[in-house]
Amino acid sequence: MKTALLVGCGENFGAELTKEYLNDGWKIYSMGKVIPEGCEPIEVDWHSLSIQDVDRIAEELPNLDFIFFNHNGGSPPSGQSFKDNNFNEGDINIWKHSLWIHNQMPLYLITKLGNKLTENTHISWMLGWGNINKEKEAEQWQYIGYGITKTTNFMLMRCLAQSHKSICYAVDPGWIPAEMRVERAKEIFAVQRSIDNSKNGCALSHTGMEIY
Repeated sequence: MKTALLVGCGENFGAELTKEYLNDGWKIYSMGKVIPEGCEPIEVDWHSLSIQDVDRIAEELPNLDFIFFNHNGGSPPSGQSFKDNNFNEGDINIWKHSLWIHNQMPLYLITKLGNKLTENTHISWMLGWGNINKEKEAEQWQYIGYGITKTTNFMLMRCLAQSHKSICYAVDPGWIPAEMRVERAKEIFAVQRSIDNSKNGCALSHTGMEIY
C-alpha cells in the first residue's frame, strides 16, 4: 500500500482529491484543521503551528510515497493594502506568519523527513488561478498577496527539484467553482499519478499541460 501526506486537503477541492487517493487504495495522512473520513489525522492549528510541532509530525510520519501541499493558512495582505498605501504593522505580522506556514514550513518538513523520502517520492505543490503561467499577466490587485505566496512556492519547488532526490513539481488547477470540484479533483489526481522524472521542476495545468 502506498502512503501519502496531504496537507490542507480537508475541505472543498482538497477533500475531493483525498477521496480519489483513498478510493485508489492509498493510506492517507491528512494534515490540517479539518480531517476527511478514512485518513490518519494530523490535526494542526495554522495560527499556532510551531517548529516543534513540525519536528514532532516529521518524527511520527512513516516513509512516504507522495506529499501534496494544498494548504492556505492565512493569506498575506491583499494587494489593495499596497494600492491604497495602507500597509500597516498588522499586515506585516500576517505576512510573516503566512511566509512560515505557506513557504518555510513545507521546506522545513521536507528537510526533517530525511530518509523517509526517496528518489521515488513525489512532492507536489498546488499553485493557483494562473499565477505561474508564461502566457498570463500578473493577477489583479486583490489577489496579489495570494500570488506572491504561490509564486514563492513555485520558486522553492524549482530550487528543490535541482537539489533533492525526490521528484518535485507543481499543479495549477485554475479557478474551481463549487460544481467543478469533483471533476477537477479527478483531473488533478490523474495528472499527479502520471508524473515521471521528466516533469521534475515543472508546473502543470489540471489537464497535464506544462505551463512552466
